[in-house]
Amino acid sequence: MIRKKRKIPLVYTLIVIDEVRNYLPEQINILRSCISKDTNAMLYVGDLRQRVLLGTLATWEEANESFTPERKVELEKIYQSTKRILSYINDLGFATSIPDGIRDG
Repeated sequence: MIRKKRKIPLVYTLIVIDEVRNYLPEQINILRSCISKDTNAMLYVGDLRQRVLLGTLATWEEANESFTPERKVELEKIYQSTKRILSYINDLGFATSIPDGIRDG
């Protein structure tokens, strides 16, 4: 019996990466290689400033990625942080704004 092996490339029309700060630049590049040339559609969700793991994505340039202003959406409001958390971050020396009306918690 003769067996033949063949490689079938993975091709996706869209890849959504949530919590992008947890990915290595090399992982982003591997995922990007699986995107359809017709759509070239990658959606990144997350905040690189919340990075906590060494070696993970710190800047978009590390993943050979850049965005034109009309293709980038930045949320001004932090939905998960409380006033206490943001104050603690400020006390550690990081520049963080504490919006009016944020829950105390």
